[in-house]
Amino acid sequence: PSVERARAVVVNAGVNDLKYRPAPAIAADYRTLLARLPPSAAVVMVSPLPVDEGAPWPHRSPHLRNANLRSLSAALRPVCEERPNCRFVDAWPVFWDAAAGGLRPSLHSGDGLHLSPAGSRELEALIQGAVGARWAQGRG
Repeated sequence: PSVERARAVVVNAGVNDLKYRPAPAIAADYRTLLARLPPSAAVVMVSPLPVDEGAPWPHRSPHLRNANLRSLSAALRPVCEERPNCRFVDAWPVFWDAAAGGLRPSLHSGDGLHLSPAGSRELEALIQGAVGARWAQGRG
């Protein structure tokens, strides 16, 4: 019921389904999800975050490769763009470390996947900036 009254909804794209299904099938589920949200709500969709492929968790999980995550991100962007009042936020510029080839070491908890407190603050700032931009445009 609270979603029906929401002025803004943040969709933080997850990656667990990549273990079982390809990016286009996952994007179709997100399309269904967005269709169920109130049309008046501003939507901010955050791209999947990169991983540190050399860290324990991604190293053991073949589906957690940055190429797969970029593919999912590329499939989700048009889903968001199809919906009026949806803004896709590409988190990679903030979280990607070109030298390390993945998630910035200071932004994950040591497992290469889950965010550290610093990473959580970066994500929070990214989301706050995107939500604030929606209101500034008079869409929220």
